[in-house]
Amino acid sequence: MSNINYKELARAEALAAAQRDEMIDVLQLRYAKACEEQNEEDAAMYARKIRNKLLDVTDKDLCADRSTEHQNLYKPYRQALRDLPEQKGFPFEIEWPEAPTE
Repeated sequence: MSNINYKELARAEALAAAQRDEMIDVLQLRYAKACEEQNEEDAAMYARKIRNKLLDVTDKDLCADRSTEHQNLYKPYRQALRDLPEQKGFPFEIEWPEAPTE
């Protein structure tokens, strides 16, 4: 393999690792570890990353092509996610809101 192929492979591996690190299940494991270690800074960071992922997942539920009823199901859930850092006990004791079911 040429040097260029090794560089391309290394870039692809780095990109895959970065994407894996941002997967919600990986973030949840890291959040749990930070809580176990009582690392407030990391726990808050991972809690916010998880929250942001959950908000990203529900962005589609507020699109203009969705019914008003459908959008109204998700608005309280999304607001509860945005309010997580205001919860008493954050970042170690978080009551995660339940996503709506249709």
